Amino acid sequence: MGSDFTPGQGPQKGYRAFVDLEYYKSIDAISEDHFGFSTVHGYQFKPWLFAGAGAGMKISHNKHSKPDFAKKTDFYMFPVFADVRFDLLKGKFSPYLDCRIGYTLGNKAYGLMFNPSLGCRMGLTDKLAINASLGYSMQSTDIAVVTINNTAIWHHKGSNEQNNPYHCLSIKLGIEF
Repeated sequence: MGSDFTPGQGPQKGYRAFVDLEYYKSIDAISEDHFGFSTVHGYQFKPWLFAGAGAGMKISHNKHSKPDFAKKTDFYMFPVFADVRFDLLKGKFSPYLDCRIGYTLGNKAYGLMFNPSLGCRMGLTDKLAINASLGYSMQSTDIAVVTINNTAIWHHKGSNEQNNPYHCLSIKLGIEF
């Protein structure tokens, strides 16, 4: 029986790691644009299947000037997540699907995080590649939005209110080794 893995033809079986620079563009009224980095470490089980765990840091400069945000404090987020990645082709250039699910600790945005993305891997060697992806990001937060006279008012969630999660477009550029 032959191996599923062919040197020079995509990810090889074994340890695999990623380091990404990330930018998140707000796509709703409550979200803040934010940027950061993350690292993921795991195992390549098949030429098409990777599973691992990761962590990162994100920061957002508060742009809201509503009463509860008059101080304009920065948001800090520290996500910890599981990552599953599907490489769709075996070759130097390969599209991939990636999904991160986990929990974020932070001073304003914390709780469940979900970040699926579609990207492209450009292999440089058997173990080194550059990755670029575009995706969607949802992040729980303790911020609620109330609309009064067609004006959105941002404030910290009370006990009887439902929070408004962040919804962002995610852009990642990284290196794998």
